[in-house]
Amino acid sequence: MDFTYRSLDTGRILDGDTLLFERGLAYVAHLPTTRIPRATVDEMLNSGVLSRIANEPLKQAITNVYVVHENMAEQFSWWRDMPVDLIGVMAGRVEYYSGEDGPDPIVQTHRVRFEFNALRQDPQIRNGFYWARDTHEDWLLQIESVKEATSQARGMIQDDLQAREGQE
Repeated sequence: MDFTYRSLDTGRILDGDTLLFERGLAYVAHLPTTRIPRATVDEMLNSGVLSRIANEPLKQAITNVYVVHENMAEQFSWWRDMPVDLIGVMAGRVEYYSGEDGPDPIVQTHRVRFEFNALRQDPQIRNGFYWARDTHEDWLLQIESVKEATSQARGMIQDDLQAREGQE
């Protein structure tokens, strides 16, 4: 996205690298979601199972996964909305199609037809890429914190289960 933004900002596709520019156009159109299933934790809360876990650090780790995720969802709910708006603006200006197979299937098989000057002259597109580029790193850090909390809880669950097996 940074390359695409900088190209739009400078008024030319940097280094003539059209494929990298196209990758930025395609990337914005395929942003991941941030939903994690809540059925298990909701059941644990509703049934009282969570409160019966004797291992307090484990109980806290399980709860923390959902607290971290909820905080991220609250802070970055607008992050997904802005690129979705950008996709709508780009819809009339870009055409996605499949190209020839090559060594890098993401770049080679997913191509974009576009008129560079039309994209560059549209302030919603330039601003959308500026915004997406500006917040992308923060969003990735938040996703990483959810991943770390999940890994920690999972490790603690495995340790707890192994300790129980050793007691039997």
